[in-house]
Amino acid sequence: MALNKDLSAKYLGKNITLNGAYIKISRIEGTKNNVLLVVSAQTKKDGELIWEKGFSFDPLSKEKNIFASGYEHLKTLPEFEYSEDC
Repeated sequence: MALNKDLSAKYLGKNITLNGAYIKISRIEGTKNNVLLVVSAQTKKDGELIWEKGFSFDPLSKEKNIFASGYEHLKTLPEFEYSEDC
């Protein structure tokens, strides 16, 4: 599972748009009380890393599959609004 979304970023003082970035949870760290999702965004065309960021959430109230729960959590964040499953 992964997400697909157009991303906007500032690069060398200019605003750029990356169409159809491939966003995936690359690593999960933490405990049963708090989980850190390490998320990477890559270009779909050649898989070049755009960025890697961490997002935390409380996994206790979520379903048992931590990856599925993580993607559902990411889609609730403004940064991933309008992203699509892929």
